[in-house]
Amino acid sequence: MALSACGSIVGVDRCNLMAYPPAFDVTVRDQAGAPQALGAVVTFTWASNRYQYSTLDDSVNVRAGGPGTAYEIQVSKRYYNDASAHNVYTPDLGCGRAGAVVTVPIVLSLVPGSPAVRSLYVLPQRRTLDRGGDGKYAFASVIDANVGTSHAVRWSLTGDTASVALDAATGILTYRCLSKSGYLTLTATSVADSTIFASAAVAVQGHPAATNDPPCS
Repeated sequence: MALSACGSIVGVDRCNLMAYPPAFDVTVRDQAGAPQALGAVVTFTWASNRYQYSTLDDSVNVRAGGPGTAYEIQVSKRYYNDASAHNVYTPDLGCGRAGAVVTVPIVLSLVPGSPAVRSLYVLPQRRTLDRGGDGKYAFASVIDANVGTSHAVRWSLTGDTASVALDAATGILTYRCLSKSGYLTLTATSVADSTIFASAAVAVQGHPAATNDPPCS
């Protein structure tokens, strides 16, 4: 059975059946080296085409773009000057498949007069807790604030709080097995500026969840 360069079999284009990862990692940091991908908008432009990308789960990288095209890349974020990279390219190895992912470093500079605390994110932004292991689940706060300004946060919990125990200093949740599932909101609030906060949605699995599922002990 003969294959074409893109893997066609008997007239079926296998390229249309494959999904390849994006070709570029746009790493976004500020001049101090702090990660700034969260909240950034990355615009890929080529010819008359323009696509925008962002991330909700990676503080450093925005992965986007495909091979075989030379891009103009612009990164925008509130309180920062726009930054760009030009004529960014990686070859197409066939069927829209790139070789190694190409890293595109972007460094953002602050707009003068920006506030000392600019943004706060909680990672992951959604999570389901269940029994198993030590029952502890860690969340991370990613805060964008000036050097010399506190990066500390206070953690708080609302919703079905009987489903978990919260360590307010670290944001670690400990699962409690109950007969009913619970739904909570975990919030981190900046110590330096209480108007800056972010939340994660948390689901807590109750047991038994099915006919053969043992109840909580």
